[in-house]
Amino acid sequence: MDRLFALKVFCVAAETLQFKETAHRLAISAPVITRSIAELERALGEPLFIRSTRQIVLSDFGRQFLPKAQGLLDESEQLFQSQGNDDEMHGVVRIAMPILPFNDEILGELLSALEPYPHITLDWQVGGKRLNVVEKQIDVGIRIGFAADSNLIARKIGQMHEKIVIAPKLLAKLGKPANFVDLKKRYPLAALADENTGKAWAWHINDDEQIHANPQFYSQEMNAILAAVKSGRVVGHILDCVCADALATGEVVELFADIPKIQWPVYLYRQQQTAVPARVKFVFEELARIVGRRFIQAA
Repeated sequence: MDRLFALKVFCVAAETLQFKETAHRLAISAPVITRSIAELERALGEPLFIRSTRQIVLSDFGRQFLPKAQGLLDESEQLFQSQGNDDEMHGVVRIAMPILPFNDEILGELLSALEPYPHITLDWQVGGKRLNVVEKQIDVGIRIGFAADSNLIARKIGQMHEKIVIAPKLLAKLGKPANFVDLKKRYPLAALADENTGKAWAWHINDDEQIHANPQFYSQEMNAILAAVKSGRVVGHILDCVCADALATGEVVELFADIPKIQWPVYLYRQQQTAVPARVKFVFEELARIVGRRFIQAA
């Protein structure tokens, strides 16, 4: 057991009195919190918390132990303050990003935040392919969707959904589709290409509706699909953040706007490691702030 880590978990849990919130603050999984507290309690031979189905509270021993634990953490911070923290702000941070329309703005803000740390080197990788995080040594990344990975610490920073969009001139030519069967039968469709397989992704509308298109246009780039839609060539199934400006200007209009859509969670992740360099933690928190703010503004 890493006793300093366990003490940190205990101190944060004593403040939040919620293991889930403690996991969120420390950017680790809830089972790690539970296991660390249990190991610390076994080592001390006393319960630190009184648990019920609704809440946790500090035990009498936990209240007495808390100031000692906080003092030990403060001493350890002072001990290591001058030992290598500067070195930890040197080196490479590898970042994996999906293809998003505001990636350049995110990168610009991140580079501004890194100005005080000129010795941090960013390896900025953008693409739709699902990478092997361990093999590619990815430090921080963003994923869209529900896929879980026990090797990762993940923090939800927002959500997005697709819209079905069409250019006004194609709508005037073909009229409004009566339903999804009509859409698939009479309308030229575009699809996003799976970068891992090269095949076209199905349109996942919601739990009840999917469209397996025989696309007349497909691309790994969603901005390219939007361009094809705006030209009047195809109907597209496009992330809301990608087509928002075109909808606002009237270059495209939305079909089936009243149909519920799948809300895809957006996760910021890093590898689950015992020792995480300060530069990786810094980049992780800065990306959480920068990207998370964009989803708050869009809400």
